[in-house]
Amino acid sequence: MGKLLLSILWVALLASCSEHSATPGQPIRILWAHDPGSLDPLVLSNQNANDANNLLHVSLLQVDFSTQKYAPALADSLPSVRSEGDSLMLLGYRLRSAATWDDGQPVLARDVAFTLKLMQAPGLPNENARAQFSFIREFRSDPADPRRFTLVCRGKAPEFAQASGDFFILPEAAFDPRGSLRAYPLAALIDRSAAAPPDPVLAAVARRYAEANLALHPEHVPGSGPYQLIAWEKDHRLRFR
Repeated sequence: MGKLLLSILWVALLASCSEHSATPGQPIRILWAHDPGSLDPLVLSNQNANDANNLLHVSLLQVDFSTQKYAPALADSLPSVRSEGDSLMLLGYRLRSAATWDDGQPVLARDVAFTLKLMQAPGLPNENARAQFSFIREFRSDPADPRRFTLVCRGKAPEFAQASGDFFILPEAAFDPRGSLRAYPLAALIDRSAAAPPDPVLAAVARRYAEANLALHPEHVPGSGPYQLIAWEKDHRLRFR
């Protein structure tokens, strides 16, 4: 396989990625060794897939490469941390008021709850996410603020405060327009046995996710990132705007 060219148009947000100054409106080109293979945010097959998804989607937190520390992204600050009982850590978040999807709708706490459940629901390509984020056992929304929520974590590991914000948030409306997963506690999905009988609601969500085919067509659902994919020539070039 030859080298892969990543072309990004309208470079104001990525000018810092280049050692040379870029003229606004002119494309910036980044050379990658390999094609990302899949742009499904649940299946990050290599670092290029992760880098591409970072243009399309945003996490609660992201690494600030100037300090090599986690910093707020969709969240308006690092999470507050407090304990509950002997074995639970509570992480309080609030989403930025300016956070929106590509269609202009706001990113809300219910989207975070949906994403956490999506990562634990059966019938989805979420094996790695299931293992990585099963420490988050409960999602508590704030009835007074649709952007504020609390993540209840089992255990009190210091790294939970950072790991809890390190996953791409996906829009509930795109996959579950009726909010059917809201009736399912997160812990129930985590503890669900592989031998449990089929659930039509969970099967419907998994089917809609599969039909979206995000691996090849991330444009099928709104993202919250600063770019959109406008062309993808496999093993040759991706173009973002």
